[in-house]
Amino acid sequence: MRQHVDLAVVGDGILGRSIALAVAERDSDRTVLLVGRAGPGASRAAGAMLGAVAEVTTDSLRTETARARVELARIASHRWAD
Repeated sequence: MRQHVDLAVVGDGILGRSIALAVAERDSDRTVLLVGRAGPGASRAAGAMLGAVAEVTTDSLRTETARARVELARIASHRWAD
């Protein structure tokens, strides 16, 4: 049996679900297919990237702007310790 799909969203993480929901809310006549398995994926792993200094290297500190960003992140981390 063939079914018509207006939009196929590949990825069952926060971004994929957000896109599928936005399309479904905007036009309820559209058929949205969400492809992917529910469970841990990139969205869950991306939490580690919330640390502003998670990937600081000597290359990422070459410019004054980059160094200022790291310094601001260091100061902010003391204000929001959790």
